Amino acid sequence: AKVQKAEQDILLKGIRLFFEGKLLIEQNRVRVLT
Repeated sequence: AKVQKAEQDILLKGIRLFFEGKLLIEQNRVRVLT
């Protein structure tokens, strides 16, 4: 059960980083366009 929890935490962290990265890319794109 401990291993599964750790994998879940890593997965959630990865998803969060992925979305934060997407947001940063979107913001940079807007900055470049204006």
